[in-house]
Amino acid sequence: MNVLEWKWKPTYWIQTGWSKLSFLWHVYLELISLTSSFPGIRQSIVRGKSHNSHSFDTKNLQCLNELSNILYTNINGKMVKSIKGELFDYLNYRTLAYMIMGDGARKNKGFVICLENFTLQEVVLLLNMLAIKFNLEDLTIQTEDSKPSPFKKEKEEIKKIYRIYFGIEGTKTLLPFIKPYLLDHFDYRISGMTKAQYEQRGVKHKS
Repeated sequence: MNVLEWKWKPTYWIQTGWSKLSFLWHVYLELISLTSSFPGIRQSIVRGKSHNSHSFDTKNLQCLNELSNILYTNINGKMVKSIKGELFDYLNYRTLAYMIMGDGARKNKGFVICLENFTLQEVVLLLNMLAIKFNLEDLTIQTEDSKPSPFKKEKEEIKKIYRIYFGIEGTKTLLPFIKPYLLDHFDYRISGMTKAQYEQRGVKHKS
């Protein structure tokens, strides 16, 4: 989710790739009273390569200022995504399920939430909020270097990419509470089953 216009009445656009189209439609139906049009195809350039994705925009609404103040910080006139302590009050099983569907991936019988656009300090803050909110003791931060785009001629700066890993025990604890909010083909990410086991259930998925 990104700020499309930043005014006293902000508007947002919500975008996702083809593999998460069902998730986009789910979010659209949840927010339909706040939207201005049906989801459509949007073309963008990512790391020098053209991508098509599905997206929709919200209306210009003053009530979205509260959301903007929680999720964004004004840095030199530019609205930048950020993680703040105020987010703690909005963390629950449903919001965590949406984080998993949007930016989660299965890993080593647990799962990770990808946080590529945030600083280490922000990721540490989120980890602590999740640990306290859901009484989790096996959260860790995983780090890797970004990979340069093969489509750009100029040399790119190598950046750190952070992920929060939820261990096996934490995943088992969360699963019964999160599963009711997960779309069917997304619960593979925290189900604990292998890919083959999940496919035997007749559920198609894309990690």
